[in-house]
Amino acid sequence: MSRHDKFHDLVVNALKREGWVITNDPYLLTFGAQELKMDLGAEMPIGAEREGVKIAVEIKSFLSASALTDFYHALGQFTVYRTLIEQTDATRTAYLAMPRDAYRAIFDVREAEIIRVQSELRLIIYNPSKEEEPLQWIL
Repeated sequence: MSRHDKFHDLVVNALKREGWVITNDPYLLTFGAQELKMDLGAEMPIGAEREGVKIAVEIKSFLSASALTDFYHALGQFTVYRTLIEQTDATRTAYLAMPRDAYRAIFDVREAEIIRVQSELRLIIYNPSKEEEPLQWIL
């Protein structure tokens, strides 16, 4: 069994508080003969504000000494996952979940926002020190 990121449950609980139903934990993808495990699949139930919206979320903790190095790895992994999802489940939108402090450290630099836009990187920002804080969605 694969290991969850440190803040996996925090993000799952925050999504549930916002009305998301977790449909896949993990969300399975295939890369040739290999099975890849993106952290989550979720959708909004019928009757909700975002009715029928489906997402897939890769959760990263950004715990190494360099947030930028973690970002390099996360962006590469996310790009692979998003591309596979676009080919197999085009109704689902991929997101990268990252801690607020890492987001601030990386996206304080203008070039990071350019990379985010050109990479079509959608983010979910969470606060690991305040679990009840609402998620921030960056499209």
